[in-house]
Amino acid sequence: MSSDEMQNVAELLVPQEVYMLSGIHIGTEAEVKAMREFVYKVRDDGIHIFDLKKIDERIRLAGKMLSRYDPSGILAVATSRFAYTPVQRFGQFTGATSFIQRFTPGLLTNPNLPGYMEPQVILLSNTEGGAQVVAEAALAGIPLVALCDSNSPVEYVDLVIPMNNRSRRSLALAYWLLARQVLRERGQIGAHDDLPVPVEDFEVTQEEGEQ
Repeated sequence: MSSDEMQNVAELLVPQEVYMLSGIHIGTEAEVKAMREFVYKVRDDGIHIFDLKKIDERIRLAGKMLSRYDPSGILAVATSRFAYTPVQRFGQFTGATSFIQRFTPGLLTNPNLPGYMEPQVILLSNTEGGAQVVAEAALAGIPLVALCDSNSPVEYVDLVIPMNNRSRRSLALAYWLLARQVLRERGQIGAHDDLPVPVEDFEVTQEEGEQ
């Protein structure tokens, strides 16, 4: 490994092998044009592989962006079962509002609807299952950060985090890192401190994922 490669690895938020073991870099066989810039290569079997450094950079950017908002103004939305626990843990550590229920049309746009919300920013687990959230955030002018796979629609997404958004391990790692970055940026923990719980605490159990 060259000195430049060693420096790049050293600058990652977690060791390269932690990223690799989570599968966070493994995309799908499909690709939308806007996600191409984040792809490192396409394997012989057609699977798109994300650039780990770009994943890392976007998690840093998202942490910095989210830290600028009042915790109560952040709405973290889970649109898949594997995202439920990570989103809840993210909310517990950052003070963000966690939303894991079915998203009722109008929750962001109809003040007369029970449960109407006015978040300052939204963190979405994926745009494929969250099309209604994306559409309403755009209508309401709410900034949107989204975890996007190689085939994810990215229209109206203000900050894309390229990653495998289908795996419970990759989702756990992403939200653990995001929570840690938000707390670091706020100065609530040291610049090199970790959360008081391991990544596994953010991972949905097999039983929960099958419910």
